[in-house]
Amino acid sequence: MGSVGIIGHYLGRRQASLNTLCLTAAVMGVFQPFVIYDIGFQLSFLATLGLILYAAPMQAAFTGWLTRWMPVERARRIAAPVGEYLLFTLAAQLTTFPVIAYHFQRFSFSSLVANPLALPAQPLLMITGGLSVLIGLVLPWAGKLLSFLAWPLAAYTIKIASLFGSIRGGLLVFNDFSLALVLFLYLLLGVLTLGWRMLPRFKPAFRSSTIIAGLGLGTLAIWRLALGAPDGQLHLTVLSLTGRPVVLVQTPAGNTALIDASGVGLPLANSVGGHLPPGAGLDLYLYSGRKNPSRESIKLFFERYPPEYLLMDGSLITARWLDEDAYDVDLPKPTALQQGMQVNLDNSVTLEVLQHTNRSTALMIRYGDFQLLLPGGFSVETLTRHPELNLEGVTAIALSAEELPGGIVSWVALDSPVMLWSGSEPPEGLPEGNAWQLLGEGFWLRISTDGNQMWLEGKK
Repeated sequence: MGSVGIIGHYLGRRQASLNTLCLTAAVMGVFQPFVIYDIGFQLSFLATLGLILYAAPMQAAFTGWLTRWMPVERARRIAAPVGEYLLFTLAAQLTTFPVIAYHFQRFSFSSLVANPLALPAQPLLMITGGLSVLIGLVLPWAGKLLSFLAWPLAAYTIKIASLFGSIRGGLLVFNDFSLALVLFLYLLLGVLTLGWRMLPRFKPAFRSSTIIAGLGLGTLAIWRLALGAPDGQLHLTVLSLTGRPVVLVQTPAGNTALIDASGVGLPLANSVGGHLPPGAGLDLYLYSGRKNPSRESIKLFFERYPPEYLLMDGSLITARWLDEDAYDVDLPKPTALQQGMQVNLDNSVTLEVLQHTNRSTALMIRYGDFQLLLPGGFSVETLTRHPELNLEGVTAIALSAEELPGGIVSWVALDSPVMLWSGSEPPEGLPEGNAWQLLGEGFWLRISTDGNQMWLEGKK
């Protein structure tokens, strides 16, 4: 979408660019109705809108200011790079700020300096990086050789981001940047941009196609909000990340919990964000992994989705990755997992810790007659010793290539209605004609149940 704004800026056709942008968004909404709630789409659309509306006026104003002190031609030569590397960034951030603050609950002031420093390297980085990929498909050695040209540019970009990202005080953190505040800021921005006196000048930009596109997007937004409301069912979305199952729980009352064995941070945040209703956060985060995640990695997740409650192995609570000074949001005090612990996710859904050691955690989610088992490294033989657990009554079991205790035979023998496997390849020894659900990297599967019946939906 950014190309729409850039081309429109250089051609001086702001009206056409605005119509094209709205039409593009409407067409994308027709083929993917929920795309307007994708964060990447929102930021791309709003950044392009900022370029269309504000880039040219900002550059013209800056050029006019310079002409007070120097000839017009020199002012234009100076204004061109300033506009491209600084003013264009400000124009895009002006329209994206409310969405960034709402989704991430923070805004980086240091990015106002970091972006102009990093932008000059991006065109050459994209060209050399893209060519190295394309040429590498035909001549791997040539692609690898070309990638060395892209490496210094990529390293420079990462260094700039890391340097300015580590500046203390360069980040503004919000406790609750609400949707109502987002709408108010955009309304205010619209009033200031248009103004009642300037409205006639902008009327041609809002042709019928723009109005229709806006009404279409508004209708999609209303439907998405309605569909995102609690529906009285339990929804369990199993995400396959790094070969380990991650389970996002949405209870009939609308509470949310995340059972994470991956600890991969940003990929996890992006995956979870695609399945949470608009404006929803996390009530509970349970880390069931066997190792400490990288603090730098998990920081990206916690600052985007700070949970109300934290559950994990007691030996991890004092780990460096939970150092409070490392985060720009307040994390709750963690609670240690204990065998036999039961957590009420709402009045009808319970989470039970069946078995627990400092290396493995077996969990069970119950709702009516439905039961989801996460063995977490324990074998069938070990779990059958649990006095109140009948594995033959388990509705669904989630296994992974890294956590296949006791081999495949004993799990196949259980013949549970739903068997989930997180891994790039099927488990060795799996009989043909089985009904196992295989989740490769990046795939997901959602189980919806009313406590008696269940429905499956999934894709990559």
